[in-house]
Amino acid sequence: MKKRCFALMLVLTVLLVMPFSLAAIDFTKEAVSSTIIKETMNPALFNFTIKNNLGIDDFYTIDTQLDFNVQPAGTFKVEANSVKTIPVNLLFSKIMRNQYSGTRLFEYSIKSQQLGLEQDTFEIKIISLKTALEITTPESIAMKDSSTTITIKNREPASLEGIATINSPLAKGTQEISLGPFEQKDITIDLKKEDLWKEAGKYPFTVSLTFDDYTWDIERNVDLKEHKEVVSEDKKTNLLAYQKKYSKKTNMGNVPENVSITMTLSSFAKSFTSYNIQPTSIRQEEDNFVLVWNKELNIGESLEVEVISDFTVPLVIIAALFIIFLLIYLSKKNTVTITKRAIKAVTNTGDFATKVIISVKNRGRDITDVEVSDYLPPLATLHERFGTEKPEVEGSRLQWKIDVLPKGEQKVFSYAIYTKLKFIGSLLIPRAQASYIVNNKQKSMISNEVQVMA
Repeated sequence: MKKRCFALMLVLTVLLVMPFSLAAIDFTKEAVSSTIIKETMNPALFNFTIKNNLGIDDFYTIDTQLDFNVQPAGTFKVEANSVKTIPVNLLFSKIMRNQYSGTRLFEYSIKSQQLGLEQDTFEIKIISLKTALEITTPESIAMKDSSTTITIKNREPASLEGIATINSPLAKGTQEISLGPFEQKDITIDLKKEDLWKEAGKYPFTVSLTFDDYTWDIERNVDLKEHKEVVSEDKKTNLLAYQKKYSKKTNMGNVPENVSITMTLSSFAKSFTSYNIQPTSIRQEEDNFVLVWNKELNIGESLEVEVISDFTVPLVIIAALFIIFLLIYLSKKNTVTITKRAIKAVTNTGDFATKVIISVKNRGRDITDVEVSDYLPPLATLHERFGTEKPEVEGSRLQWKIDVLPKGEQKVFSYAIYTKLKFIGSLLIPRAQASYIVNNKQKSMISNEVQVMA
């Protein structure tokens, strides 16, 4: 009886265990990043999707006997009648990275507590960084550019994180980079104007990519394009006795430039003109002179020309001559005037008569010892009536004396003459004369001539 019961229990146990032992683990794996870069520590990434078809919870383990780590390590749970996706990272040691190249299969096992153990392989590609990445650097840079771009293209299903450093006489910069599988990134580097103000030509351009403890230097050349630019500055100062012309040309490009500055001067101005630098050439065009300065300017060099025409000396000479001539003129010009006029009259007896008026006026400095003399015409008789002052009479000569005649004053003398003779035409009355002392010098002058019609 006991034997029958044992046999029945054995059969039931076998029938219960048989479905689990005969069933396979239901899972799939998807390669997310299946490339290993030798010089970096990037992991390979696979997504495992496990389906638990059992009516009870199950526990799973992924493991390998090779020299790489599987994460997550240990056991993970998949609940009864459910599906779970587990990301699995494969971390290869440096030894394996250096030992293998190309596409290889690596064995691993997946173990279920309920369904047992199964063997499978990872297909992994192991390549160098230079094979995985494609670097594109700019072929040329212009002086007016504000930035430049470097393109990094990941040609493999691998994930990378590192630092990109650009080092060049034209550009410098550092940026962190993160590349997913088959991803392409543009790195923009700001450019500084002072770094680009260099002679046109080829310059080294190095891109350094650092991943973990490895740095890859990509050495290229970049062409700094030719840029021609000459900046001009002109100023003028015009005063009565001073003229200044200033001209400056600066090479703001990156290639040597031949520049020229031209100025024109009159023949008169040229004689009184100086320059900070001597002209390259001088030519005459009609009444003017054309001055030309030529120079080859390297980057940042300037040609400065300053032309100064100073007319102070000739103007001083002209002014001095004018003053001298004016003084001479004033010294010779009479400031004392003597004028004479006659008024026709008739006496009570019907004789021909004339009243003569002499005026002496001082427009200059005070004069002294003034003597005014006049003469009677022939056949004329002096009338006994005079003006305010009676002259001294000596024959036909009449004379008045004045001690001082101040500046701006005038003295008038008059007398009358008559004649019993009858004549036709006019009576000519002689000129009067005045002598005087001014500035301790004796001077004299005569009046105008007077004619009286009969």
